[in-house]
Amino acid sequence: MVYERKGSDVADRNGKNGSHQVVLAEPARRDALASLMAASFDQDPVSAWLFPDAESRAAVQSRFFAVFLDMVFSFGEVHTMSTGNCVALWLPVEPDQQEDVETRTAFDERMRQALGAYADRFDVLSARMDEAHPVDEAHQYLMFIAVAPEQQCSGLGTGLLTNRLAALDELGRAAYLEASHPLNQKLYERLGFQAIGAPIELPDGPQLVPMWRPPQVRDE
Repeated sequence: MVYERKGSDVADRNGKNGSHQVVLAEPARRDALASLMAASFDQDPVSAWLFPDAESRAAVQSRFFAVFLDMVFSFGEVHTMSTGNCVALWLPVEPDQQEDVETRTAFDERMRQALGAYADRFDVLSARMDEAHPVDEAHQYLMFIAVAPEQQCSGLGTGLLTNRLAALDELGRAAYLEASHPLNQKLYERLGFQAIGAPIELPDGPQLVPMWRPPQVRDE
């Protein structure tokens, strides 16, 4: 898939969720956000498949997410709350664009260095996700959304998503993600996402469900 840096298409960068505000994260917070994401995904089925050693998972995942954060800070947008307890990584995807081979090669090299023995597993995951990802229509790709473990089920993640999705609706832009857990899939369905295509199967592992959300027409 191909990513191109765009101007922000967040309708309201200071969208409010109760007493919290949705803001664009600063690159200086990369390490803290990577640690937050590692903690959030520690028990995720796909993370457990990708990093089967529970003792080393936190450290490896922190490096893993740091590589993604650097990429999204350059080519997309990293959203968080003013409290800093959650984060979402969004990338614009445009059809019929040539992939920047140099950028992709640098990303792949950094990822292999970060993952070490787990790099081959990531290659399998990445290839299967790429095969399932629709690329014939412009959209925003929600790569990851994470909430600090102690704040999960508090509405922070929903607030982070609804703010972004409202902005995309105003722009008439679709969104795409892969659900890695049945409970998350139910939340995404409530927000307007629909499962598309076949599930992404991992060898002797869990499934990811590709989900698409067309722009919604909102009542005035």
